[in-house]
Amino acid sequence: MEQLCRTNIIMKSLTADSHPHFTVLADYIVLMKDEIQRLFVQLLLVCEELDLMGKTVFAIDGCKLPSNAAKEWSGTFADLEKKKRIENINRKVKRIDAFLKNNTKKMGPRKKEVQSNITDNESAKIKSSKGIIQRYNGIAVADEKNQIIVAAEAFGRGQEQRFFGPLVEQTEKNLKTVTGENDSGGYRVFL
Repeated sequence: MEQLCRTNIIMKSLTADSHPHFTVLADYIVLMKDEIQRLFVQLLLVCEELDLMGKTVFAIDGCKLPSNAAKEWSGTFADLEKKKRIENINRKVKRIDAFLKNNTKKMGPRKKEVQSNITDNESAKIKSSKGIIQRYNGIAVADEKNQIIVAAEAFGRGQEQRFFGPLVEQTEKNLKTVTGENDSGGYRVFL
């Protein structure tokens, strides 16, 4: 989005030729998450009115999304404390201290502490074809008829299989809003 604000004439017009930093855009998305979700469902309603969705078969796929975080700043609180002692560089020590003071431990699905990241604590170390990289797992659910995305989310944790359940629930919720039906409407989601 940051690049589009610099290069795309429509985005330049919408932003009055301002060039917001990617962190400003990310903060806005986090702040406006509920409003963006409502807008997304409204777009699905338009797709439904235009008969663009089949609502019978859906596909889920994911991709690895980069984060603005360095792997060296990841670790358990114990790891980060160790780095603080080993590196003994005032700038890094202050950064780690501020993080530890202003954040809580990230707990994984098994109620064990997972690694935190000082520069982007929502991201995670994720295995990819390029090795282990600090990033996000982006997952989308698309309708088969015209590949309309009916649900999507970026997760700051590895292995995407555990997120299929929440995405199926979000898909059902979005489609119930679109169709006005209380049941599943006969559609099937294939993993």
